[in-house]
Amino acid sequence: MSNFSEKFINNIKESLTEMDSSCEHVDFGNVLEYIKSLEADVEYWKSKAMKPTTMYDRVVDVSRKVNPRMCSYVMLKVMEEVGELAEEVNINSGFINKPVGKDGVLGEAIDVIVTVMDIIYLTNPDITNDELTTILDKKLSKWYNNCKQV
Repeated sequence: MSNFSEKFINNIKESLTEMDSSCEHVDFGNVLEYIKSLEADVEYWKSKAMKPTTMYDRVVDVSRKVNPRMCSYVMLKVMEEVGELAEEVNINSGFINKPVGKDGVLGEAIDVIVTVMDIIYLTNPDITNDELTTILDKKLSKWYNNCKQV
C-alpha cells in the first residue's frame, strides 16, 4: 500500500472516530465531503508534479509542442532576437533616441534565452538538467576566472 493510500485510510478512520464511533449511524455526507477535499489536494499536487520546474524544462515543454523546425531557422531567430536586444540596450543607454519597446531589455533578453534554449533542445534532446548544470558551472567558473578583478 502506498503512503498516500495509508494516509487516506488513516484519515478516514480518524474522521469516523471524530464523528463519534459509538454511534450506530454515521453521517457519510461528512465523510464524502472530506474525501472530496482530499481529492482536491491530490489533484493540486498532481498538477504541481507534472509542471516543468526549471526554465529549461519549461522551454523544452513548449519546444516539443511547436511545429517541427530546423536548427538553422532557430539560429536566424536567435540573431533576430539578439538584434532586438541590442536595440533595447542602446535605447536604455541613451545611444538611440526612441521610446523603450514593450518588452524592454528584460523581455528581449528572455527572448534570446528562449531561442538559444530551443537550439540546445534541438541539438541535444536527451540532455538532463544535471548535465546542463554541470556544463553551466564550468562555464561560470571560466567566466569568473577570466573576469574577476585582480
